[in-house]
Amino acid sequence: THQITLKGGEGYQHLDPATFVDQCGFSQKIIHHLISKYGDKTATIMAIAEKDPSLCQPVLNTLPYTYAELHYVITHEMAYTVKDVIGRRWGVQLVNWEHALALIDPVGAYMKTQFQWNQSEEQLYIAHYKNELLQLMRAAGK
Repeated sequence: THQITLKGGEGYQHLDPATFVDQCGFSQKIIHHLISKYGDKTATIMAIAEKDPSLCQPVLNTLPYTYAELHYVITHEMAYTVKDVIGRRWGVQLVNWEHALALIDPVGAYMKTQFQWNQSEEQLYIAHYKNELLQLMRAAGK
């Protein structure tokens, strides 16, 4: 399998972060995050951000995740729940539970608008994932 190019890997070694910084004003930290996670699909995320500049905003100021990236995982990777985004697509749950908890509310609020969830659905997805993370943290003694 070492010779199979993964999704986003086409031209990966030729990606220049400087070309992306000028297009949307993303910081180097965000650009490097996008390239390392999405490879050549970073250009698609940048196009999403250019089309709607409000999506250039970070989901949280302390983390490299933007609303453009969130929009991408919803529209191109079929993420449907808050856990799909934070735990599965972004993998934050595997690295830092506190960061995952902090992302739940803003990710859920954005997803509500995209999927036209009602208030009950939004709260269900948010509460379910928060409870799951809190149980994991308690079990780990955190």
